[in-house]
Amino acid sequence: MWSFCGALSLSLIATLWAASTGMYAIMWQLNITYGVKEARSFIRARATAVVLSLLFGLLILGAFSLIVVGGIVQDWIGNRFGFTSALLTFFAALRWVIIVLAMLSGFALIYRYAPNVRLKFAFLTPGGVFGVSMLIVASLGFSFYEKLRQL
Repeated sequence: MWSFCGALSLSLIATLWAASTGMYAIMWQLNITYGVKEARSFIRARATAVVLSLLFGLLILGAFSLIVVGGIVQDWIGNRFGFTSALLTFFAALRWVIIVLAMLSGFALIYRYAPNVRLKFAFLTPGGVFGVSMLIVASLGFSFYEKLRQL
């Protein structure tokens, strides 16, 4: 009989494998875009996909968390400690700067390390900016849904 921890471990491994398969597909497509063949061994390419999946996932989950619950935490801090509206506005702006930087970092890591090409690290790319914009719109949708659900 499976224990809870065993089932959880198996599901985490399966999730990581599925996510890295998606990242591997992105790597494959970026190689096609750059007109190169995958010269890395299967193990090295898959390890790259796993690491990129973990990093991207952590950055995006952190950014989504700040979008969805960041306002709630900010309001709680303001009510608890009596911060001024200027300080709360500063915290809100700082939260969004962190969100955008985390998301741009995720895309920049993928664009730099996914293809089998030596590229310079570019923090801002058109695809990265578009991807961040779409992720923020989706996250704001979840935040709006969460506020409606609380009513």
